[in-house]
Amino acid sequence: MELRRAYNVQESLVSFWAEQAEALCRDIDDESLEDYRTPVEQALRALSHDRRIMVIGGAKSGKSSILSRLIDAPIIARHAMEGHYLCWRYTCRDGDAGHSLFLPLHQLEGLELVDTADCEQNDVHSTCRTLMQGADVIIGVIDAQKPDAVGVWSLLAEATANGQDGCSIAVTHADRLSAKSAVALKESMRELCHKRIGKALPIYFLASSDQGGETEIFRERVQDTLESAHAIRSAIRSLAERTSDLVDKQNRVLRARETVSRTDSGFLAGIEQEIDDMLTHQMTAINEYHKSFKSTILQVMPSLIHDIRQRLGYVLSPVTLLRLELMGRLADRELHRSLKEQISLRQEESDEQFVAYCAQHWRSVRPRMKKTLECEIGVFPADKLEKELTTLRSRLCRDAYEPLAAANLRRKFFNIFAAQTNWMRLCIIAICILLTVAGILGCVGQDVLGLLCVVASLMVWFAGCIGHRMASRQICHSVEQLSRELCASIDHSMRDILGRMLVSRIAAYRQLYTTPRQKVTRQVETLRPLQTRCSKIHIQLRSLIPRL
Repeated sequence: MELRRAYNVQESLVSFWAEQAEALCRDIDDESLEDYRTPVEQALRALSHDRRIMVIGGAKSGKSSILSRLIDAPIIARHAMEGHYLCWRYTCRDGDAGHSLFLPLHQLEGLELVDTADCEQNDVHSTCRTLMQGADVIIGVIDAQKPDAVGVWSLLAEATANGQDGCSIAVTHADRLSAKSAVALKESMRELCHKRIGKALPIYFLASSDQGGETEIFRERVQDTLESAHAIRSAIRSLAERTSDLVDKQNRVLRARETVSRTDSGFLAGIEQEIDDMLTHQMTAINEYHKSFKSTILQVMPSLIHDIRQRLGYVLSPVTLLRLELMGRLADRELHRSLKEQISLRQEESDEQFVAYCAQHWRSVRPRMKKTLECEIGVFPADKLEKELTTLRSRLCRDAYEPLAAANLRRKFFNIFAAQTNWMRLCIIAICILLTVAGILGCVGQDVLGLLCVVASLMVWFAGCIGHRMASRQICHSVEQLSRELCASIDHSMRDILGRMLVSRIAAYRQLYTTPRQKVTRQVETLRPLQTRCSKIHIQLRSLIPRL
């Protein structure tokens, strides 16, 4: 018989389905599962280490030889002990390679053979006491010539008192005794066992050499002890039961989701309809928005006309003529600036009312969402909505200039101002010529004629100033008339712009419900596969648990 890890198949199956249940738990993503998932993780960690077979005994009692004969590895018996203990293992599974030596023997896979130093020493005795807490099989090795090994008996007594069932005694070097002494030793060992431990333990007498298949018999007994170790069976069954509890909870969560999912779509459709009603209400007020925009254009005209009058001045001069040629572009820019300020101001007030209305709607939806979808959407994210509305206001100001540009407003402004530049230029040229002639006449001594030229230039300038005043009024009247014509010509395009703004504003509020919509969509798409996986794990565990 070959020594092997006990319950390897059952443990692998239970661990596999426990890991599947853990993976399912992550996919379900429900906080209520954490209280059931943590015990499964703890039980998996309890099974992740190697099963420990430990020998304790005095110096040169044959501990290493016993381990060597268990797995038929002479190197164990020949290796010198360094420190208080030494672990022989197949591979490192728990990340702790200290005090370990590794043998490429498949018999060692899943097992850990712990060889200890002389436990009669106090410091080694303390180390053995710690190591025994994780041991599945404890073999107390007693030299037949020194049966009263106080350290071994005290450690075995402590292990049995702590409920460890895998304890046994191996008596070595029994072949060195006479037949009579060997019989007496067997009787005394039983008495010592009752006296020192308080209960009977399995006792095996081993010769120095393998005579009559003693090693094979001892190996079978160790294997039986390993398989009957309560800690292993209990750990496997505990993992299976905890996994079963987790799967039952997962099943309840999935059934609850299935029940909820039948109403989720209808509930969210109702919320969407309420938001659509908000949009419908907003669109019915588009006429008010349009009137407000028209009034905005008309309201900025007085300030624009006042600015034009200030720039044109009250008297005719070359500076006035230069300003007049630039006035078309300046008037267009000033109109856009004034419109932007007025639109931003009006829209800020409108957005504040919209945010307040959305906050009220959110407060009415929040408890319904939590009750129906088990989804906590939190307090109303006013900052997020206001940030989006600020972006929309900037876009509206840019879009509002599109119909003005399409109406070729700058060209029309230019034509209004350019219509007055010709006669003003002629007046300024005439004045300059008259003053030049007056200067020449004065130089040649024709003072009277020179004075007449100066008087003529003053009369031309005075007539130009009168014409300038009349031209200013004409320009202001034309600009005012242009604004009224503009309001009528951009009617349709402005309705489209305002309509897009209202739709975008409602879309910004609708976007706040993205998380619950995604959650419902994800639940609908993944619910059936999750239920199939949960059912498969449940069936496998139900068939495994009775056999554990």
